[in-house]
Amino acid sequence: MRYTTDKSIRQSIAHIENVQDFLEAVRKKFTKFDKAEKGTYMKLLTTTTYDGLRGVQEHIVKLIHFFNKLKEMKVELADSFLAWQVLESLPSQFDGLKIIYNAQKEKWSLSEMIAIVTQEKEMMKIGKSPVALMVS
Repeated sequence: MRYTTDKSIRQSIAHIENVQDFLEAVRKKFTKFDKAEKGTYMKLLTTTTYDGLRGVQEHIVKLIHFFNKLKEMKVELADSFLAWQVLESLPSQFDGLKIIYNAQKEKWSLSEMIAIVTQEKEMMKIGKSPVALMVS
């Protein structure tokens, strides 16, 4: 078994004859650290910004993925934090939309936010002024 294991793994484990002990040593050596993973996803969630290269929907879905990964790891974050973070990750072209969101009493669901931000992006593409209209 030792000879069928990848060389990099084999060299990082001391020579152990017993298969169970060898597998236990490999498991201990390559254990994931939850704190580091949580930190990585939190950093991705809070520092990822929309670059304009891909669709705005893809960007929001990526942020939702990071948020859901954190929730799976039992990090308590409110949905309103995600909505705020999505808006904060957008460039200054979306400032009108940010102002409208902050002025309203109601909070948008994620699906509403995706639809509104996507619609705003489409309006920007066709050359209309980047002004969002508030409908109540």
